[in-house]
Amino acid sequence: MRLRCTHGMFAHWGTIFEEGKEYDVIEIYERKVGFITDYKKYYEKISLLARSRDWISEGYTQENLHEVMPGYIKMDELKRLYIKEVMLPHALIKGDDGQTNSFCLTSYEEFYKMGAVVSEARNNNLRGKPAFEFSVRVIDENFDYVQTRRDKILSEIGIK
Repeated sequence: MRLRCTHGMFAHWGTIFEEGKEYDVIEIYERKVGFITDYKKYYEKISLLARSRDWISEGYTQENLHEVMPGYIKMDELKRLYIKEVMLPHALIKGDDGQTNSFCLTSYEEFYKMGAVVSEARNNNLRGKPAFEFSVRVIDENFDYVQTRRDKILSEIGIK
């Protein structure tokens, strides 16, 4: 499958993907993606986790940090409450720099239907998009995949 780049990607060493140029999908594979289901609560709790380092250096442990940090929860509890992890298809595409890059084939709309919330990040590149636990490149941000997705859905329901 070949996809046309709709929004270039660049790094300090040069062009990774050039707008208007077509690129081959090397492989499609499944990869785990974690998205945030409650943005405010997640960042409230992750901020506590980040600040816990100072208390740990004073001898507190994860078992008693809640005594000095009201609302503190362990990372596994944070993930259980505010992160949903799912295996999703990704396309591996080789860029002009010779490196391969992975792009999630799931649309924003599909993420929202699965329970993702809209990011409220200060970073303009992230705000207004699905909120992820870690960086996720979504194919629609850089490649014309909408028609491919539409054709796939139509073929699955028997329309050619």
